[in-house]
Amino acid sequence: MMQWQTLFQKELLENWRNKKWLWVPLVLMTLTIMDPISYYFLPEIMESIGDVPEGMVLEMPAIEPEAALMMSIESLSMYGALVIVLISIGTIASERQQGITEMMLAKPIRFINYVTAKWASFVLLAIISLLLSLCMSWYYTNLLFGSVSITTMILVFIFYSIWYMFIVTLSIFYNTFCKNAGVVIAYTIGTLAILSGINALIGHRFTWFPNQLAHHIGDMLTTSSVSTALLGTAGVLVLIILILITASIQICRRKEMI
Repeated sequence: MMQWQTLFQKELLENWRNKKWLWVPLVLMTLTIMDPISYYFLPEIMESIGDVPEGMVLEMPAIEPEAALMMSIESLSMYGALVIVLISIGTIASERQQGITEMMLAKPIRFINYVTAKWASFVLLAIISLLLSLCMSWYYTNLLFGSVSITTMILVFIFYSIWYMFIVTLSIFYNTFCKNAGVVIAYTIGTLAILSGINALIGHRFTWFPNQLAHHIGDMLTTSSVSTALLGTAGVLVLIILILITASIQICRRKEMI
């Protein structure tokens, strides 16, 4: 346990030195509030840049607070996912390329501690950044569009954090057998793009498909209830996360590299 704590603290310190604890939350918070605020102030924005004909009154249709919140979630799904991929692309790949991994694992360091300490450090960074982002979104949603209960926001955070955990796990998985950070980001983003394409084509037939999570969260906001489909999708994602972590440890143990 002491070995795992030491490795975990090392990763936290490394992320702090790289200023990831500063820029990742700031970027995600900006993404979450950009669309709702832009929508709310769009008439004023267009008037200020002179795109509204003289005498014309531009009014945007009123939307429910749940719809405004979904704008934030969609931004987190699209652009936020890229940020989460970027924070962990070279965590193992770069160390392997520089020979650091081989030196570390030559010592009595357990593979499971090495992989899971890195995974936990990036999951913690992603989840805290997500929490701050959703709090910012909740504040502006309540301020501009209407009230959303704190209970609802807690449920959104709990379920959506599983998606970010999945993205981190996927990146760590590719890190374990790729030496090049560019290959890691290509594989990770490529996998997410393929999943998104599959979801667009046949996702409606498979309610527990991983990419259906955001859709089910939207239904939860509308109905104020947690559906079986949402629980099932979250369960599938947790299972995939466990499988990928186990595979990452095994690959690292065998030192299989591409």
